[in-house]
Parts: sequence; structure tokens; C-alpha cells
Amino acid sequence: MSALGNILSLMKDRDKMKLLKPELSQKIKSKTILIPSLITMGALFCGFLSIVSAHNGKYFYAAKCIIVAIILDGLDGRVARKLNATTPFGKEFDSLSDLISFGVAPAMLMYSWGLSKVADEIGLLSCFLYLVCCSARLARFNLDTGGSLKSFTGIPSPGAAAALVTITYCFPSQIGNVYVATAIMIYTIFVAFLMVSNLSFLSLKKMHLKDANKLHVMIGLAALIVLLWKYSQELLLILAIIYTFSGPVGYSFKKLKKA
Repeated sequence: MSALGNILSLMKDRDKMKLLKPELSQKIKSKTILIPSLITMGALFCGFLSIVSAHNGKYFYAAKCIIVAIILDGLDGRVARKLNATTPFGKEFDSLSDLISFGVAPAMLMYSWGLSKVADEIGLLSCFLYLVCCSARLARFNLDTGGSLKSFTGIPSPGAAAALVTITYCFPSQIGNVYVATAIMIYTIFVAFLMVSNLSFLSLKKMHLKDANKLHVMIGLAALIVLLWKYSQELLLILAIIYTFSGPVGYSFKKLKKA
């Protein structure tokens, strides 16, 4: 009888565990959903910190904050997909964070650092144009449900921000030369129009490494980390410029091939 009683108690415990399993998995899932949002919040904080720093004349620190925000923005989506924690709220929250970190913050930095001293009014308008184009780019990205996984239409907002702030990161002294300020203003407008263009840019978020190339990739990443450690300012500027002009250059090659 005692053996039968043990078997019955085990069966009851098993039934209880089956009932608790969905509830436990739901609790775990609700907690994992917060992780990508916390990373997004970190990127948003970096954007806010950059705006405050640019206002206070700390241009190098402001540029560094936006670069950290770009890194965090690259992580939140990957983490969400790995944890199966993608939600409509997370998508909208990420978009609003991008508008602050890669729209408002770079526009504020470009104006304070490069244009406010010698090109006040027209510099303000060019930075506002960048912000408008960034807003339109993010709105188009949210509505585009059937786009390619390997490429973006128009330069993504983190790439546009990198195209601008890496210059400040490399040359943090405030611009007082009218010719240099004019060049920065033209470049800001150029990057702004790239965001709303139909040019194709490589999507780094959706890239997957093949097993056969893992060794080469690891060696390349190790070399990149060493170079970034020693020449972070120059290398980040070069990489940002290459990515910025990859769209127009790729489009030109396609036109030449057709011709």
C-alpha cells in the first residue's frame, strides 16, 4: 500500500509540474523581453548624454557617446532574436531611441561643433534637414515589411550618424574656418539625402558567419580590435567614410555595367 501511495503522490507532483510549466515559461519570457529594451535604453541614454555634452562644448565626449550608442543599437536586435524576445513595443522603442541617438544628437553635435561659430542660421537649417531626413528614414524603415535582409534602402540612421560624428571624434576642436564649416555643411546635407535615397547599403545586422570562414573572421576581428585600440579615431573615420560612399559607388558601378 505504501508503494502504491508513493506512485500516486509522484503522479500528482507530475501533474502539478505540468500545470506550473506554462506559468514558469511565461514568467521567464516576460523577464527576457526586458533585456533588449534595457540595451535600447542604454543607447538612448548615450544619445541624451551626447546632446548635453555637445551643449557644454565637450565635442569629443559627445561623439564618443554616439559611437557607443551605435554599438548598443547593433546589439539589441541580435539579443532580441537570440532570446526570441522580439515585440512590437521593442520595435517602436528602438525606433524612437534611434531618432534621439542618431537624429537629434548628431544634428546637435554638428551644429555646435562645426557650424554655430561661422554659419549660424544656414548651419541650423542644414542640421534640421538632417533631422527631418532621419525621421523620414526611420518611418520608412518601420513601414517596409518586405525589404531585403542583406541590404538597406538608403543609408541607415546609425551609419549616417557614424558618417558625421567620426569626423568630430577625429578632430574635436571647434571649427572656426568658414571654408571648413561650408564643407561640413555640404557633407551633412549629402548624408541627410543618402538616408532618404533609394541607394542600397549593406545590412550588417543580418549577417551570418559561415562555419568555413570562422577562422578567417576571427583573425580579421582580432586584427581589427588591435587596430581600433591603437588607431581608433582614424580607423573609425575611414570605415564610416567607406560605408557612406559604398552606396553611391555601388550605384555608379551598376550604371556603368548596364552602359
